[in-house]
Amino acid sequence: MAEELRAELVGTILAVESRVGEWVDAGATVAVIESMKMEIPVLVVEPGTVVAVAVAPGDTVQCGDVVATIQCGPAPDRPPDVSPTVIA
Repeated sequence: MAEELRAELVGTILAVESRVGEWVDAGATVAVIESMKMEIPVLVVEPGTVVAVAVAPGDTVQCGDVVATIQCGPAPDRPPDVSPTVIA
């Protein structure tokens, strides 16, 4: 499932910290938006692979603009978490 990370406010992209093809964990910063002299990170909610970055430093974003798209899932070199099965 793909997750679109969107700007939560109007501002200017100060930095892009992830690139296409990179695996990111939940809580990772994908980009930083500067607004009213504050720096607001755009954070990953579900871990996955960055499949698109729609902004570059210096771009102006509006509230709701797509910043990046994440294909949710485990890292390519990690097996999915599996709960142990209890056999009674």
